[in-house]
Amino acid sequence: MANIYKFNRVHPPLMKDCSGDLYSVPNELLRQTIATAQWITRKADNSRGLRLKGQELESQFELTRNIYWSLFIPPEHFAEDITKTVTVISGVSEIKKHTMERDLEVSASAKGFGLSATVKATLKITDETTHEWHKEEKEEREQLFKAGYTYCTWLLIDELILKKTTQSKIGNRPAPTNPRIVVTNSEISCILGTYQDKWEDPDSREVLSEELNLQGAEEELENIEISLPTGKLAP
Repeated sequence: MANIYKFNRVHPPLMKDCSGDLYSVPNELLRQTIATAQWITRKADNSRGLRLKGQELESQFELTRNIYWSLFIPPEHFAEDITKTVTVISGVSEIKKHTMERDLEVSASAKGFGLSATVKATLKITDETTHEWHKEEKEEREQLFKAGYTYCTWLLIDELILKKTTQSKIGNRPAPTNPRIVVTNSEISCILGTYQDKWEDPDSREVLSEELNLQGAEEELENIEISLPTGKLAP
């Protein structure tokens, strides 16, 4: 590549900068790990079976936040103008959100998944972040794809990955009545934006790349689903 891409949230690697070979960009350059937060909780062990005095359930949490670009629709060239139905999506699946909140053992109605101020500060979760993780919404409209151009679509994804280790303990030792360790893995992602790269045929000696400020996307056969914070597709 003539230009080595450096991760940023404004745009992904552009076709004009790598002669259309997007796969030449190493995956590690497409992502940014924000931080990993760790904490421990203890509560009364109300599980079934024999329980001893002072027996508690200890959970160790490890929550990592990543932001990365993912190539959603690979480069596609159009020999003639074509109009496709586009479904604009914004927000995140409520089912997945509630699953993550359950695994985090927090209230589903709380902002920022009910995380403590310390954890949110570590992961750089702000009021703006929680606003972006709103309930999923959809809207359909038409988009014209022009002949003589190659299009590709990237998703900017905000991801939380959880690893929770739970064990029944008395003090700092495993409870003899229930020494097993339970590991729970969970993850959830929110599409912060979609970037559609538009590249004119090289022999025309003109390259064009435009950002659509979208948020969320999904394709089915001739249909493409793309999501925007505003719920509208840019012209």
